[in-house]
Parts: sequence; structure tokens; C-alpha cells
Amino acid sequence: MARGGGRGILHPAVTVEATVLSPISYISRLYLKKARAEAVSFMSHKQILLIDHEASVREVLQICLSSVGGWQVISVASIQSGLKKLCIERVDAILLDTPNLETDGITFIQTIKNDPSTPSVPVIFITAKAKSFLSHQLPALGIAGAIAKPFNAMTLPIQVAGMLNWSLGSEFVD
Repeated sequence: MARGGGRGILHPAVTVEATVLSPISYISRLYLKKARAEAVSFMSHKQILLIDHEASVREVLQICLSSVGGWQVISVASIQSGLKKLCIERVDAILLDTPNLETDGITFIQTIKNDPSTPSVPVIFITAKAKSFLSHQLPALGIAGAIAKPFNAMTLPIQVAGMLNWSLGSEFVD
């Protein structure tokens, strides 16, 4: 079977590359995914708090961050839920998307930076307004980085790893 390519749209903010695979390639990929998932449970203890108001985007992000990145993901729909999770869970990083990033996002950052249990937890914004955050402004705000929407779901874990100086849980990143 010939390989082909195309773009599939899961959500306006997320794109993935679609490729037609032969049955052998498909089975090989399934085997590698299973092996990767088993290896990930031993390899990575990094935990990410994902805050996004859109359920479909949360689901895609959770799959990508855990499957490709090899990280454990706690997913919530609101900043308030995120703050509650931070009271009971230890996380290594936070990915944040909120409709009012300029107000709610900055307030959230200030709240966690003033909390003695979370001042050093890095935060990455996921936003359609990433260009409005200049790279020199991010550290001053306590932000590790900003990822622009729409994002490619398959390369997002690579971006996150780069911003946090983490390694990916997978050796088989496509």
C-alpha cells in the first residue's frame, strides 16, 4: 500500500499529520506504542497539570503528553480546579490555556508564585495570542514559555520538553 499524507483536523486548535500505513507498518506501530506505554511507566515520574477549558483540546493534549512525552497528566477544566489540584498533588509543570489569559492567567501565575509549595513550578501558556507575549517578557512574568494555537499535536511534547529542559519518555518520536 502506498504511503500518503494529509492533514486531519481534530479541533480548530489542533492539527495532526495523517499517513496511510501498510498493515505491517500499522501492526509495528501498535507494538511500539504498547512497548512505549510500558516503558513510560518506569521511565518518567514527571507530572503535568493541564488546565484547558475545552474538553476536546484537553483530551488531545493529555494523549500527546502521556503517549509521546511519557509524562503523567492531571487534566482539569478551570483555573479554580487547577488551584484545588495543586493543594493535593505535586506537579512538575503546568500547561495553561484560559479564555482570559491576560487577566486570569497572570492572576493564576501570581497566586502559585506566592504559594510556598509551588513557587518554582514552571508554567507554559497555550494560547492563540502567543505572539503578544514577547520572549523577554515571559521570565519576568514567571512563565517558562508560550505555545501558539493552532499547534501540532505530535510536536507539542517536543516543544514542552525544550521549554522545560526535560527529556521525552519515548525514543520513537515520529
